[in-house]
Amino acid sequence: MTMTKSERILYETLLLQPRANDSLVVNDAALLAAIERRKPLSKQQAQQLAASPLTLRRFRQLCLQQKQAASLWQHSEGTLMAAASEDALESLTTEDGLWRLYFMYSAEDRISLIVKCLGDTPLIEDLWQRQCQIQVLDKQGKLLCSGILDDDAEFRGEWPMPESPRTHFQASGSVFYVRPAPISPA
Repeated sequence: MTMTKSERILYETLLLQPRANDSLVVNDAALLAAIERRKPLSKQQAQQLAASPLTLRRFRQLCLQQKQAASLWQHSEGTLMAAASEDALESLTTEDGLWRLYFMYSAEDRISLIVKCLGDTPLIEDLWQRQCQIQVLDKQGKLLCSGILDDDAEFRGEWPMPESPRTHFQASGSVFYVRPAPISPA
């Protein structure tokens, strides 16, 4: 059944009207897990949510907060740990856990860099919706890779430096940044 905009507004208004003796019947952790698609609500929790306008309002508020938080992401920072082995660098993860850089080595001494968003669904959806250009920079601000997330929440490019990723990061302060590309004026 498809509802018109007016019918949907009326339905939402009726659902959200306060009821006597209503209380929060599903905790925030369960609601957030459902919002972030980490764990769906159980059948009982879904029924409780639908029967409690107070819990439904809390669910709506958490959804709006998640969406707003996704659009507020500024940048992420990662560090090559000093104790890392001398083997070829396979991956690096930002300290906030939102991004992982994968280094793929070929027989022709070419290195591909894959940048994967590990963030929550609202962040990924926001970046997709805005077709946001993402950049990976070293500590000195040198651009290492840039792209727009694909359907797998990643993008790839060729490693641009003549030295290996490990050698480059060690020489440039062991820090890297993932950020949205600055918007240039039209």
